Amino acid sequence: MEQDGRVEGRLGLPGWSPVGGLAEAQPVVGHLGLALPNLDLVAAWVPALQALQGTVDADITLAGSLGEPDIEGQAHLRDASVELPDLGIRVHDIALAMHSGDTHFLQYSGNATSGDGTLKLSGRTELRPAQGWPTVIEVKGEDFEVVDISQARVVVSPSLEARLQGRRMDLQGDVLGSAAGTLGIAGGDLLAKQIGASIGLHEVRVRSGETPEQASLLLGRYLSPKLYVQYATGLFVPSHEVMVRYHVTPKVHVQTQTGAAHGADIFYRIER
Repeated sequence: MEQDGRVEGRLGLPGWSPVGGLAEAQPVVGHLGLALPNLDLVAAWVPALQALQGTVDADITLAGSLGEPDIEGQAHLRDASVELPDLGIRVHDIALAMHSGDTHFLQYSGNATSGDGTLKLSGRTELRPAQGWPTVIEVKGEDFEVVDISQARVVVSPSLEARLQGRRMDLQGDVLGSAAGTLGIAGGDLLAKQIGASIGLHEVRVRSGETPEQASLLLGRYLSPKLYVQYATGLFVPSHEVMVRYHVTPKVHVQTQTGAAHGADIFYRIER
C-alpha cells in the first residue's frame, strides 16, 4: 500500500439525529490525509492524458458547522507533467497548491509551462456556503502553447478573472492568441472539433468573420441540461465574448451576451 499511496479520511456530525435533518448549526468534524507518489489512478480515468507524472499530498482538518465550516491545512500537486498527443503538446513544471489563509477562506496558487510559455493561477474561496462559496480565480500567462501539430501551432497569452458564486460565474479579461501553420479556416474548424471531442467540450469550432483576421475560436459546454455557456476569443485580433443560454422550457430559452456587444434576448419556438 505504501507504494500505491495512502488515503485516510473521516467525517463526523456530532449530536446529529436523522429526525431533525441537517441544520446550518450542525457541528462537523473531519480529516483528510493523502500521500500519492504517482498519478496512475487519474491516468486510468482519463486516457487522453499520456505520460502523466506527479505527486499529491494533503493534510486537511474540518471543524466548525455546516453553515460556518472551518478548514485548516494544505494540499499540493507537485512536479507534475502530462502529454496531450491530440494537441501535440507536453505541459510540464505543473504545480498546484491549496492552503487555508485562516479558518474562513482557502487560497490557491499554481503554475505550468508549455512550449516557451508559462501559465500562473491564483485565487481564493470564502467559506460561506449560504452565500454560494464566493470564489475568485485569476489566470495569467504568456506564449503558452496549446496546439503544436503538423497543421498548426497555437500559443495564447491569457489574462482572465473568474468570479463564481453559487451557480453564477462572471468571466472577464482577454486571451491573446497567435496561430501559424497550414490550416485555412475550414481546416481549423475541423481540427477544433476533433480537439473538442477529445477534451469533453460540446462545442469547439472556428468561426469565420468578414476577413480572415476576424476569425475566432468558440468553446462551449452544457453546465447542466438547461444551461449552456459559450466563450469566443479572437485568433488574430484581441476580442472576447461570453454567451449564456438558458432553456426555460423546451420551446423557450433566454440568451445573454457580453463582449463587443451586450444584450439579452428571449427566443421561443412555435410548432404548427
